[in-house]
Amino acid sequence: MELNEKQVTELWRDFENGQAYQKDIGILSQIPINVDFYEGRQWAAKTESTKHIPRPVVNITKFIAKNKKSSICGSPVSIVFTSNRNPDLATRITEFNKTIEAEMEMDEIRNRKVQEGVVKGTGVVHYYWDAEAKGEAGEFEGGVRAEIIDPLNIFFSNPQERDEQKQKWIIIASRIEVSAAKEMLSDKYKANNALVIADEADLNYTKEQEQDGTALCTVLTRYYKKDGEVYYERAVKQTMLHDGIPMTPNADDITDEEMFGKEKTTETSENKARNDEKTDDNTPAVKMDDGEDKLQDTAVKSVVTEKKKKFSLYPISVYNYEPREKSIYGIGEVEEIIPNQKALNFTFMMQLLAIQNLAWGKWIVKAGALKQKINNAPGQVLTDHSPYGVTGISRSAEPPISNTPVAFADSLMSVTRVVSGSTEVMTGEAQTSGQSGQAIANLQAQALKPIQELRDRYLRSCKKEAKIIKQFFELFYQGKEYEHQIQNEQGNAFAEEKFYGEEMQGTLFDISVEAGAGTPYSETLVISLLSEYLQAGYIDYQTYLELLPAQVASFKATLLKKVQEGNINQIKQMQEQLAALQQQVQQYQVYIEELGKRLQKQGKTVDQVNSVIAQNRQLSATLAELQTEYTAKINEANAQMQAQNAEYMQTRKDAETMAMMMAQSDNSVGKQ
Repeated sequence: MELNEKQVTELWRDFENGQAYQKDIGILSQIPINVDFYEGRQWAAKTESTKHIPRPVVNITKFIAKNKKSSICGSPVSIVFTSNRNPDLATRITEFNKTIEAEMEMDEIRNRKVQEGVVKGTGVVHYYWDAEAKGEAGEFEGGVRAEIIDPLNIFFSNPQERDEQKQKWIIIASRIEVSAAKEMLSDKYKANNALVIADEADLNYTKEQEQDGTALCTVLTRYYKKDGEVYYERAVKQTMLHDGIPMTPNADDITDEEMFGKEKTTETSENKARNDEKTDDNTPAVKMDDGEDKLQDTAVKSVVTEKKKKFSLYPISVYNYEPREKSIYGIGEVEEIIPNQKALNFTFMMQLLAIQNLAWGKWIVKAGALKQKINNAPGQVLTDHSPYGVTGISRSAEPPISNTPVAFADSLMSVTRVVSGSTEVMTGEAQTSGQSGQAIANLQAQALKPIQELRDRYLRSCKKEAKIIKQFFELFYQGKEYEHQIQNEQGNAFAEEKFYGEEMQGTLFDISVEAGAGTPYSETLVISLLSEYLQAGYIDYQTYLELLPAQVASFKATLLKKVQEGNINQIKQMQEQLAALQQQVQQYQVYIEELGKRLQKQGKTVDQVNSVIAQNRQLSATLAELQTEYTAKINEANAQMQAQNAEYMQTRKDAETMAMMMAQSDNSVGKQ
């Protein structure tokens, strides 16, 4: 197969050219060193002359790398879809994306991506469609998934171009089982089954890292674009596995039953007329036989009758921790720390060696003086067989241990942390006792400045990935409805929603990335500020709990629920108490009215009126006492309770006014 041989040759040549480029810029050898230092393998192999030297590892490399990672992606990222023409749809897609990201464990993927960047300089995320994936979001199998690709196993047509979407092609090298590779053979290359055999590991895979007895081969997957559409092809060393396959799903393979969940629905003249009249995205839905509204007309027509939208973006996102000059591969934090890490380890090694020599030291023994083995056991007695008057056994004088190496190590560690931006403020080690939330915020703001550029680069990579996922939503989530649950901030499901990939057709969406500060001080700052506001009375306890970071208290949702239930019960009790108070007011009004009528009818004297007024004052005092007791609680009630309280106050005022008027009237009558 001449064509096959040419394709394989070209693909493998591009692969080897990519390897050569990685070797030329130094990452082929540097990245394994970075990994070793991050994981604590920081000393060279032992030799006969160095086997007794202590090998301490004070892994400040890992400490700084982990803190840098937490500063960048310490807080969860939220992808938000917006659309001026269809905001409701954008909101539903945002909620659906949350469900899919939970299935994909995107928080962990993003965490690993940043770690790859910090350690290796470059984090690569590869998105793919897993036909066997199962999740809670859909009624059938299949879903978009993501994986981390080692930067040494990905190659670009133009590595000087930092935008992966502008590449002519992208190659991913992977080691898979021979049996799995054979299953990828298309009908065209089935005859080459015998050419798919185990081979030696290439690139960033070594034989030592592979399990014995496992038959693996190197498979190259090349993504390329043709007419604005992404294709992919695969090959092993001796044969193609399959030619280019478009990433865009074939709409012709989707039956009407799969699309609509029932028999094919014919477009009625009424529906056709409505379709012809559509002027915007808010078009009517196709009526099914049972009268239920299903998919939008525009969506159905775009999938069934019109040419589908193409998968135009490579399903690959490249994240650089720090950009490398004229290269798509970045520079990691670890690479810059390694020289200081070596010096630090050497300093501690010398200090330990001095202590070791002082503890055991060296013996000076004359010939024939010692006939036993020295084991350095405490209390061991050595017998000197030298002639009388001659000392044949002695210890060599060891110099005292100097504090200079310790001081140098502290200074070196401090300088390394300052230069790397991993200060006490950023790592949460600074003493903040007695400091206000604002003071902490100011400290964090200053410390965060060197980190902000790193965070911005990370958030931009998340936005690129969201655009890729959007393509999967538009092209792969079609034909059936995906049911999923909408969750609140506490992670509790409160509603069910349905999603159709067809809905996204014809609508433009803007994508934004939302994330918090992402530093160890962020949570401390929020808690401090909330506590200050709570103490000052600006917020109540329920609001405090609602704004409290969820990760701070795992019992937040339960506590908030109990507080809400308690507030409801308290309001209910206050309502009952207010009702009883209003009843007393009504009884007071009736009493006053009856008293007025009785006074007018009987013509009582001024003394009798004064006596009644005194009784009224006592009753008013009792009422005022009740008012004082419940005023605080009534003020905490809702608007309805406040309105009711206002009505009560007006009633009381009217009653007192009435009593005074009656008293004045009777007084005037008495004088006459």
